[in-house]
Amino acid sequence: VTTAPYNITLNGNWTNNGGTAGFNARTGTVSLATNSTAVITGTTNFYGFNVTSIGAAKTIQFQAGVVFGFTGPANSVVVTGAGGQLVTITSTSTAVWLADFTNTQNTLTYVNLQHSGCSTSAVVTMDATSTNDATSTINDSACWNFGLIVSGTIYSDDGSTVFPCNTTNLPIKVALGSTL
Repeated sequence: VTTAPYNITLNGNWTNNGGTAGFNARTGTVSLATNSTAVITGTTNFYGFNVTSIGAAKTIQFQAGVVFGFTGPANSVVVTGAGGQLVTITSTSTAVWLADFTNTQNTLTYVNLQHSGCSTSAVVTMDATSTNDATSTINDSACWNFGLIVSGTIYSDDGSTVFPCNTTNLPIKVALGSTL
């Protein structure tokens, strides 16, 4: 046993039978390096948590009904899939697992989120490459935020006069599937 922080790289499952007293993350990072499904069980507080450079689609299952803490600074949780190689974050059943993020995380890309809830938590923002699986029972929107990228040209009328956005800051309203 040591008081120094160490990083841990796993090629399989994570089981913590000692609860939050059984694993002391200090300032270390747990990285999941396997291409197979990784099952994470037992209440755990992670400082840094990474799933990157996996080279294939991957599923991470957190134990249903259990709170997992992510206590590191902003952006210390990094989950990076790729086009056609999504990282699915889900529960071990159709009941949700609970995430508790101490700080805002904006480093989740190419993620498919299923059966995931929140304890008291900071916000996790996923970019437009990620999906909120509508077929799952619930993804608590109190902390899981799915970004939307809107690009194009803004017109000041019916579409014939381009608005000079570089000279004036104006709020923009966007409606999808309805009118403003």
